[in-house]
This record gives sequence, C-alpha cells and structure tokens, in this order.
Amino acid sequence: ADRIGILSDQAALTKAGLLDPALYLQVLAAYAAEDDATVWGMVLEQLAGLHALLVGGGAPELLGLFDTFARSLLLPKLAELGWTPRDSDGHLTRKLRGELICVLPNFCATDAAVVGEARRRFDAYVAAPEGDGAKELPAEYQEAVYKLVLKNGGEKEFDQILSLFDSLTLNTARKAALQGLGAAPTDALRTRALEFAIGGKVKLQDLFYVAISMHTSGEAGLNATWAFFKENLPKYTELYDKASASLMDAVISGACRSFATAEKAAEVKAFFAAQTLPKNERTIAQLTESIETNAKYADAVRASKAKAWLEARG
Repeated sequence: ADRIGILSDQAALTKAGLLDPALYLQVLAAYAAEDDATVWGMVLEQLAGLHALLVGGGAPELLGLFDTFARSLLLPKLAELGWTPRDSDGHLTRKLRGELICVLPNFCATDAAVVGEARRRFDAYVAAPEGDGAKELPAEYQEAVYKLVLKNGGEKEFDQILSLFDSLTLNTARKAALQGLGAAPTDALRTRALEFAIGGKVKLQDLFYVAISMHTSGEAGLNATWAFFKENLPKYTELYDKASASLMDAVISGACRSFATAEKAAEVKAFFAAQTLPKNERTIAQLTESIETNAKYADAVRASKAKAWLEARG
C-alpha cells in the first residue's frame, strides 16, 4: 500500500507541476524489480497514461523515447509471467498477466517476439475459437492480441476479427473483437471499422467501443475518430435520440478525450459550441476542461528534463 501511495502521490505532484517529470520517470524506473501484483497494476496504469498523454500531446520524438523506457520495464516482467496461465497462479498473478499483456499494443507492436507470439495465439484461436484455440487465447487478453496482430496486418486480419465478432456468442468476446478493430492500420480500414460500428450490426450500448479503442491507438487513430465523429454527428444523434444520455456521452468521449494540445482544446470547444446537445453538456464541458489540463501537462513534460533523462538512459 505504501509503494502504491508513493507512486500515486508522485504522479499527482508531477501533473500539478510540483515535480519535474524526469524525477517521476526515475521513480517509475525504481519499480522495475517490484514483485507485488497490485503495485505492478499501478505501474502499468501510469505507463499507459503517460503514453496516451504523449500521443495526444503531439510529441512523437519524446513518445518514442518513453516507449523504449516502458519496454525496458515490461518485457522482463512478461518473460517472468509468460503468456500462458499456470496451475500455480494466484488470482492476482493471473490478473496481472492479463493487465500486462493488455498494454503491449501500446509499447511492443514492433517487437518481433511479442508480435510473433500474439500471431501464433491468434491463428490458433481463429482456427478453433470455441475448441482448443480458446486455451491459447484467454479472455483477459483477446483484445490485446487482436490489436497486436492487426497493427502488423491488413485487410485479411481485419476480416478475420470481423468474422469472430459475427460468430462468437459471448458478449465479452464480441466486445473484445470490436475493440480489436480499433487497431486498424490504414485510413481505409479505420473508416471501415467506424462505419461498421454504426451500420446496424452492433448494439447501441457497444458500438462506441470501436472508436474508444481507435482513439487511443496512436496519432492516426486519434485524428480519424474525431474526423469521423464530426462528419457523422447527425447519424449518432439519430441513433441515440431516445437512448440514455450516458451512451452518447461515451460516443463523444471516444471521439476527443485523448487530445492534449491547446489547439485541439480550442477546436473541440468551438465545434461543440456550434452544436445542440443539451443532454451531454456536462460531459462536453468536462472533456474540454480535461483536454486543456492535459495540454498543460504535455507542455510541461516537453519543457522538462524528461527527454534528456530518457536519452541518457538509452
């Protein structure tokens, strides 16, 4: 609990501008040998959050350095835990394995060993999703494997994931397939994924999973979801006209929540100021405020000693 508290406090101080981000990275690095699954869960949360901030903040050079640093923490832990559940696993160990593999698409989509293992498991699952293949791809990291494979694939892999969505019966498995589509690697496939989500085959309470996943998949996905949302806002408002406001809130969030520049904050605010969405005003206000806050944080990271520390670490 103390180690979780230290990490959480350091993160809060950094975001508030009271601690240099480089010092916070040093704190994160000190957790490399951590053996507590709950503490590791917090480490993963912080790594994923910083990755998203740098993607949304338009800092590609810093992002590359940070992702290299993150891999130096993640890959040894992955080697320790492995991909395959063991009979000796406790609940927290199995949970951590799933959480660790779930962040791999952000950091390890170019790692040959990681992608190769994901591909092997994906192929086995596609061949027998409700038979022997299910043993190769546990539910807790189906989404991550789909993303790793699709980021390194194309139309064939996209169609395979679509077929899984059509054939699988469990809602959690179908949801994982939708989230996997968010890793579409080309403009054409990104558009196809987003159009599929609103095309009538996906339940209203699930269709935003594609955009939420895509919005956090990288700079191209970030911009694609926002552009698609703006172009198709009449369709979204028609779909959700009589639905709970929380569902439209999720759609809006999936279109813009990860931006972290002052320019995007102004653009998002101006766009929604010209719309009539009374049931979603509170969510829109919270999102624009969050984007502005994250933009300041991203600027602070760029202006800090973080880049120099990451470069020195190698």
